[in-house]
Amino acid sequence: MRRFYFNLYFFLMISIFLTSIGANWLMGIYFKKNHEEQIRSYNQEISRGCFYLLAKELQGLPENALPAKIKELQVHFGYPIAVQKIEGLALTPEETAIFRQGMVVVRNEGSLHLRNLQDSDYAMTMGPFLDFAADTKDHIIGFITVALFMAIFSLVWAFYFWRQLSMISNAARAFGNGDLTARVKTCFLSPTTAIANVFNSMADQIELLISSHKELINAVSHELRTPISRIRFGLERVYSADEHQRLEDISGMRKDINELEDLVSELLGYAKLESSRQQQNLPKGPLLPWIEEFLILARETTKVPVTFIHQGLDASSQVSYDPKLLERALHNLLQNADRFARKLITLSLSAEAGEIRLVVEDDGPGIPEKDRDKIFEPFVRLDSSRNREFGGYGLGLAIVRQIARCHHGKVLVRTAESGGAAFEMTWPAAETASA
Repeated sequence: MRRFYFNLYFFLMISIFLTSIGANWLMGIYFKKNHEEQIRSYNQEISRGCFYLLAKELQGLPENALPAKIKELQVHFGYPIAVQKIEGLALTPEETAIFRQGMVVVRNEGSLHLRNLQDSDYAMTMGPFLDFAADTKDHIIGFITVALFMAIFSLVWAFYFWRQLSMISNAARAFGNGDLTARVKTCFLSPTTAIANVFNSMADQIELLISSHKELINAVSHELRTPISRIRFGLERVYSADEHQRLEDISGMRKDINELEDLVSELLGYAKLESSRQQQNLPKGPLLPWIEEFLILARETTKVPVTFIHQGLDASSQVSYDPKLLERALHNLLQNADRFARKLITLSLSAEAGEIRLVVEDDGPGIPEKDRDKIFEPFVRLDSSRNREFGGYGLGLAIVRQIARCHHGKVLVRTAESGGAAFEMTWPAAETASA
């Protein structure tokens, strides 16, 4: 903290010193430019009455009597007064013009006032007046006083700021040592609130990511255990079974190996999307013709008829999307709907306010509201499908969510008008910057 405090203190003092010099210089230029005439006029006015009364006292006196009269009147003035020849004043042309008008000439920034003594070759002078402007000693004392106060105030601020930084540092250290619940307490008035909020947000995301990976590892272990156990059991039977049974066991092991290959393929696809959620550049092209072409092949693999509805887009409408990823997402959504639909699947495409919306609806049993967030997690199956009657590994919808994120969008599920499930995927029609 000591180094931080001294750096802050010297920075503030140098800033104050340079600011003071610069401000005085600029203010001097400003006043000279904008108020010089007003100040001179003011000085002329404040001494005009005194010159009038002094001229009354001196008027009519012979030249040799003027010094004695001035000496007599001096005791009544708090500043020097004098009478001297006009020719010895070295008047400028401007001052000469002022003299001829019977006005007061102001010199030395107001410290000396001059005026002619009417009908004579003499001029009356007042001043120089005392100047109470701060000298070098006063400036030094003032600067030392400011330095002492700044030392106290900057120490208080530096201590509070350093304490806030220490809290962030301690939380980061604890988080790095494995305490994933470590967070920084924030205060609205704290100067480090923005940093603390960024750290807390980062910690939340990392904790969620680690938790998700742990769940994924557990789920993968569970999914791998069943086919591996069947393969091991089949191998043990191969050695003791007859020829017919041996062929059946080998055929079963081949199915289990194919199942493992499919699972690994799904995992690799999911991991690839997880590691690159946001694409830097999305290609742009007509979306409507692409979906119509995709549906020609998709309808051949679904048992339930698929109805396509679109609005807000025509064949030439350009949309930012990745054809390969979108094909995977639509395939997963249609396959999911085909498992649960009774008589109809509806695919809707629409564009509104610069956003593309794809909705896949089915007339199946629907999804309970309490389960709608869980189904997008990897290896999550609802009760109705845990018996593997409908197949799958629980990765299809998780992959759809990742693809939506790659398009800077999102996916959600709601209740369809038919009472089934409606999966809605939305993303910007034009490419946006990565979040």
